Amino acid sequence: MTAPIVHTPAVFIANRGEIAVRVIRAATDLGYRTAVVYVEADSDAPYVAMATHAELVGSGANPFLDAELLVAAAVRAGAELLHPGYGFLAEDADFARRVEAAGLCWVGPGAEAIAALGDKTSARTIARAVGAPLVRGSDGPVAGPDDIRDFADRVGYPVAVKASHGGGGRGMRVIGSQADIEPLFTAARNEALAAFGDAECFVEQYLDRPRHVETQCLADAHGNVSVVGTRDCSLQRRHQKLLEEAPAPGLTDAQLETLTTASRDILRHVGYRGAATCEFLVSRDGVVSFLEVNTRIQVEHTVTEVVSGIDLVEQQFRIARGEQVRFPDNRSRGTAFEYRVNSEDPANGFLPSTGVITRYAEPSGPWVRVDSGVRAGSDVSGMFDSMLAKLVVTGSTREQALDRSRRALGEFVVEGVRTTLPLFTALVDDPVFRAHGSGTGEGIHTNWVERDFLTGGGLEQVASHQDDASEPPSGTGQATPAGVVIRVDGREMSLEVPDAFLRRIASLGSPALRPAPRLAGVNVRDAASPQVTGRVVSAPAQGIVVAVHVSEGTDVHEGDPLVTIEVMKMEHTIRAPGDGRVEHLVGLGEQVSPSTPLLRLV
Repeated sequence: MTAPIVHTPAVFIANRGEIAVRVIRAATDLGYRTAVVYVEADSDAPYVAMATHAELVGSGANPFLDAELLVAAAVRAGAELLHPGYGFLAEDADFARRVEAAGLCWVGPGAEAIAALGDKTSARTIARAVGAPLVRGSDGPVAGPDDIRDFADRVGYPVAVKASHGGGGRGMRVIGSQADIEPLFTAARNEALAAFGDAECFVEQYLDRPRHVETQCLADAHGNVSVVGTRDCSLQRRHQKLLEEAPAPGLTDAQLETLTTASRDILRHVGYRGAATCEFLVSRDGVVSFLEVNTRIQVEHTVTEVVSGIDLVEQQFRIARGEQVRFPDNRSRGTAFEYRVNSEDPANGFLPSTGVITRYAEPSGPWVRVDSGVRAGSDVSGMFDSMLAKLVVTGSTREQALDRSRRALGEFVVEGVRTTLPLFTALVDDPVFRAHGSGTGEGIHTNWVERDFLTGGGLEQVASHQDDASEPPSGTGQATPAGVVIRVDGREMSLEVPDAFLRRIASLGSPALRPAPRLAGVNVRDAASPQVTGRVVSAPAQGIVVAVHVSEGTDVHEGDPLVTIEVMKMEHTIRAPGDGRVEHLVGLGEQVSPSTPLLRLV
């Protein structure tokens, strides 16, 4: 007798990197086949190898922002479900509608809920309607600088301008004085338009030195909402998260109740279905204020998984097929930290670092989890986000989790690009960070890394750890010595000098040994040709020119903004390294690399 044919459903993952790997694993556990698309640079990426079906697509632009391309690829692959990961399209109501119109099951909240909560002004209205705590803000989008000036006159400075249709810190600027309004409002609009396709912004009162605390929620189609737990995401740079922990330490019972009740009421109000993150700020005096709702799985979902024992991505699939959510609120075991291993240089303003990963080794052992999207040989380009991997370490106490983190960070090796690992190595032993949530001192806040830690000696620690990381462990045979011929008593001898040693003494040697000076992430060098005078300012990394602040022939002074480039979804403004006149200026929209001259100062 012939065995019956069992149909295995397929899910298309509309994302790449470590989140694609994460979704593939959850889908495989549930018995689904998986399909993805990739560009040439990702040919050897782990997610491509792990998927049941992988299709190569053109890489002229970011295909993971092309809704039409992704839906068409999902249909060609025979998928019945589509999981958006946590790319920007994951919070795009039109994309959700397009997926469902193609006959696929959208693994996420309904388009109406995405639209209601994805618009930050609408989300504030909903939060106000259910009685969630809120700082003062504009009733709707601001039309121009005058609206911001009027609002700031009423509530006082600082105020924050934010993209109405975005998140993740993009399209956000903090305005500290009237003189900052026009340039920062323009910058916020430009970034919002580039990131989310909509320049609309609103303004709200800015809480100085707050904590960033959020709730991880699951909601089903039957009206059940579970607030699985809290996270503290206060370790940030440029208002974007670097390190998270769960549960959030040091919350009072009243604060926890406020966070839980507000989250549940907001999601129920819009008939939410799926995984959601409700984000809040907690001021230094303990006041809680609603910030936004992320209508997707978050990067930092992993820390909640390891302390709750709940597979959140699996739950997304179960909710999508109609199952109920029945988990108790805020039940955590121990503490977990997530370290975002980004290809950035924390000792140089978190400048993105591109190139090929020449060596890659993950930590392992008990209480350690790594979610990664790369391996040795992976090409890290400027086209995508800078995240390479996430290191998650768990302990029964916060102190134990930090002690285990020290060991795990020491085992993590990434060579070929700069990463945030040296920053985390310095942070795990920092007394202020270790005391966070204990009630002693001011503690951590969303600007602490840049405003306090790096400027208070942390920068030197990070640079030291970077030097240590560049040196292979003794006895590994990984050193690449340079051959030098010396003369001793008239006899020539060959001397091998490790590259790491040469790097350490380069700054003391002759100008020929020194690297080109780097000023605020800018490559500056004297013009190579003797017929050309002046200083050439080159791009610090691969990216695209999104703003040009000067014109040909403009006289500038040291510190003046010249050009803004976008690298790995982050904007970097290149400032004048000194006085001079601008010549040979790069054009708006041009693709640049570290060898591309942006302009010359004469």
